[in-house]
Amino acid sequence: MALLTGAATAQPTPQAIVDYDRPPPRFGNVAKETHVIRGDLVRIDQRVIPAHTQITVLRQLYTRTGQPFTFETTRSADGRLIGARIADDPLFAPPAKTLRQSAGPRERHAGESCQPWAVSQRTSDGTMFQQAGCTTADGIELSRKKGVIDAISATNVRRTAVSAGAVRLPFETLDTTLLVRQEAGSDHRSDYELVLADRHGATVLQRRSGNWLYIEERVGQVRTISVRNLMTGVEIRYSRNRNGRREWMWSPSFAPTVRPAAKPDKATSAATRQETILGEK
Repeated sequence: MALLTGAATAQPTPQAIVDYDRPPPRFGNVAKETHVIRGDLVRIDQRVIPAHTQITVLRQLYTRTGQPFTFETTRSADGRLIGARIADDPLFAPPAKTLRQSAGPRERHAGESCQPWAVSQRTSDGTMFQQAGCTTADGIELSRKKGVIDAISATNVRRTAVSAGAVRLPFETLDTTLLVRQEAGSDHRSDYELVLADRHGATVLQRRSGNWLYIEERVGQVRTISVRNLMTGVEIRYSRNRNGRREWMWSPSFAPTVRPAAKPDKATSAATRQETILGEK
């Protein structure tokens, strides 16, 4: 986090707001995005329509040039916070200037002159990841291609003053007091501890206390831990994969996971059949 909040110069350069297209193939379903730039700090705004929905959400990512991780928030159209996320992501931010190698004569994009470059980085799983782009003399990205999975191309560059607050990390979104608030009169009659395992060694540990549920999953070297409230949907989740990549997510507004049981009928009779395992129905 220190790399995202480190001291900046008194008058950071560049300062600009840049609009981009993301031609196919693109990451997810984001077709356009905007970068708010102040020095080497960048806020990336994306309007996203999640799969199988007609709902538009605002995804904002905070990073900086050469940054090894990103801070991300997601909000609904009316500004309500849906979730926050911090993740190791060394390939999302613009690559460090020291890694870029010149890749030909200067070009022009969106009315600006830029220098083409290429970067080849070894990822945590040992493979090489290729990136290519074109950046202005003062550091504005006009285009970047990330392997074969994603690309951005500037359509409009507005050189304008950008306040420090515009790229400030919204630490207030990390308020997890809802997770530690005591619940008066919680019903603990359904408390339990359960361990599930398969023949390949994957395990799931569940512990319930009142309305709170702790889940720990281990599959090989991948570990995921989540704590959620079954009535309100509040959830915090941490994961670490076999390459050491970490991800932390927090949501105050996930849909509740407890739903009314469906009435049995012919179509659901198999799903509602009772069995006994380890002496439990």
